[in-house]
Amino acid sequence: MSDPPPEGKPLTGADASAWPQDGAFIVEFRPGAAAAPAERLDGRVEHVASGMATLFGSADELLGFVRDVLRSAVRPGARRD
Repeated sequence: MSDPPPEGKPLTGADASAWPQDGAFIVEFRPGAAAAPAERLDGRVEHVASGMATLFGSADELLGFVRDVLRSAVRPGARRD
């Protein structure tokens, strides 16, 4: 796997294709998230490859979902929140 690009620089070409989709997530934050403390961070996260999604209410919940999805073998037909 290639090194991440410098901060603020988009991935392009071969760099972008080196990152597998099964490790990709879409994270949406509620308005005001930038000013919220980590223990009150609200939003929604979706695993791109499986479509599994959940709402989160803190940074710990967000990272917990990501960790659980990456650790598990995602099965077709798995429950989606």
